[in-house]
Amino acid sequence: MKYTITIPNQADFIIDIDIPKTVKNVGVMFSGGIDSTLVLSLLQLERLHQDFNLTAYTVENKTGYNFHCLGILEQEFYSTVKYVQNISNGGRTDGVIKTGIGNVLRLSDVEILFTGVNQNPPVTLKGAPSRISKAELSAIPKLRCPLVETTKDYIVQAYYQIPQLAKLDILKHTHSCTQKPRGRCGYCFQCQEREWAFGAIGQEILYDN
Repeated sequence: MKYTITIPNQADFIIDIDIPKTVKNVGVMFSGGIDSTLVLSLLQLERLHQDFNLTAYTVENKTGYNFHCLGILEQEFYSTVKYVQNISNGGRTDGVIKTGIGNVLRLSDVEILFTGVNQNPPVTLKGAPSRISKAELSAIPKLRCPLVETTKDYIVQAYYQIPQLAKLDILKHTHSCTQKPRGRCGYCFQCQEREWAFGAIGQEILYDN
């Protein structure tokens, strides 16, 4: 299914969730953040029209707790999602999960793996990570990155523009900060990016409690 996301005075962005009919086991890298929660949610919507198993994979983290993930998954809408925690990520705790993605891709029961990887904002933010290109990602047959060509402002906007997600009201439960398990530190890249994205679309910024 395709979703067109619009922001005034900017080009539209189309999110394309395409799963071959022959695929029965789909995975998604899930951190409880804005990006991965959007992808997870769109995959759940896809399951209303197509039969496949969906598993959310979360990498290990320094707090040892994934309560923001669990807080999202305990919502009725996600009740049929299988959850696998503590995927090894090589000890990284900065939000870069390339090692974790590689470990999940090697699982024999994962036919397609989705991630929420996206572009950095068109402004300078301290600590911005390097992003893998679409060409590099397309070389990995099992990997799907529907947000790779967009930025966080469009991703946040999707929660307001896709009717099912607006009704679900799940955005307020997402978590971005890599320094604090809840709320925000205000200085890590993920906190800065979240603040920029909400401001870019004129929405009051939301934080998890």
